[in-house]
Amino acid sequence: MAAKGVLRRLWRSRKAATAVEAALLFPLAFAMIYGLLEFGRMMISRQEVSRLTEALSRQAIIASARLREVNPQQAKEDYGLMLSPERLNIAVSEETSLQFGERFHIEVTYTFDFLVSFDSLLKLYDPDMQMGTQTIRYDSYVPKLAF
Repeated sequence: MAAKGVLRRLWRSRKAATAVEAALLFPLAFAMIYGLLEFGRMMISRQEVSRLTEALSRQAIIASARLREVNPQQAKEDYGLMLSPERLNIAVSEETSLQFGERFHIEVTYTFDFLVSFDSLLKLYDPDMQMGTQTIRYDSYVPKLAF
């Protein structure tokens, strides 16, 4: 009989209903906020990689001799990047083609890691999907100018 009284009081209690609602809605709200933060971090990284590619393209036009000496740590210091130099890769090569002439090919890649990886959960739906790491890549082709 005492158990029925406790259950009846809990059933009528508004505090219990509030606790149940909070328990149901908190994971959803947390996932949405986390997704917004991760999306923002990724967009900032994309913008930084794009900005670095543009700066290196300008440098290739102005002083192509200095372009070969750029390493990720130096690029972070010179351009004030918020990117991690360990995950940044800068490749500069010269190309010659009949159609375009001589030009520089500048490729900047950055490996973006999510704070929390949902790979194991996503692999249940698609075994080939990988969400833990994403590679951000920008290319630029700059003509070699002879002065």
